[in-house]
Amino acid sequence: MCGACGGTQALGDWARPLTAEVAARSAVATAVTRLAGRRAGRIAVRPGGWSVLGVTGALAVCDTLTELVARVRADTGRPAGSEAATGPDAASGRLTLPGPDHRRGVVVALIPDRTADTEGPAGTPLRTGPTEAPTAVTPTPGTADTWTVGTEAEARAALKALADGPHATRHYLAGLTGVTAPWGAPAVPLCSRSAPDSAADLVVWVEWARQEGRFDDAALTVRVPLTADAGLDVEVRAGWVVRAVPCRAIPRRAVTSRR
Repeated sequence: MCGACGGTQALGDWARPLTAEVAARSAVATAVTRLAGRRAGRIAVRPGGWSVLGVTGALAVCDTLTELVARVRADTGRPAGSEAATGPDAASGRLTLPGPDHRRGVVVALIPDRTADTEGPAGTPLRTGPTEAPTAVTPTPGTADTWTVGTEAEARAALKALADGPHATRHYLAGLTGVTAPWGAPAVPLCSRSAPDSAADLVVWVEWARQEGRFDDAALTVRVPLTADAGLDVEVRAGWVVRAVPCRAIPRRAVTSRR
């Protein structure tokens, strides 16, 4: 399911490597409370995740960021607005710098008259093999596998498989071609003046807005600063986080509108 449908992207949670340390989970708890307001209840860090004591007294245990955001959203219903903009007024803390990412990039290519003899994610036909990944949407140069699909519905299924299934532990989206819907367009970069101390706020805002359904028919990228020279390259497409891979940090820039 996409964000608007309540999907939590729990399997292979895209933000799990970012919250491996207690300090990082504490920063996320602060960022969620900042975004949700008083109705967030009490969020406490626990081994491997968080506990949420709601305003009604109900206690929930959340192992992933997606579960945490879903739980708090259910309690508050508050939309993610511009108050989540990162900067000096929103510096909840740093996140964990992930280790090396050994997953392989995948280019999803929509070719209506394609012929395929192998079975792909979610039952979609595909062809696998090396291809030159488009440099405009690939965080590192080199080759990538190709998944060939015949319809936009199959392309959506492939994106879902890359975000919320076993494929997410082995692959990430390196490119998408042949889709004419808005979510198939070149991803719009979300520019940010974020510093590493605001990384938790930026990640929480992205996941909150994703679950609200803001990106169900769109594509965007954002670079999350983790240290002075390292970050995480995140792409959200058709309501799914289809790429979250380490990258070099970029100079800070002005925040574009998030409304």
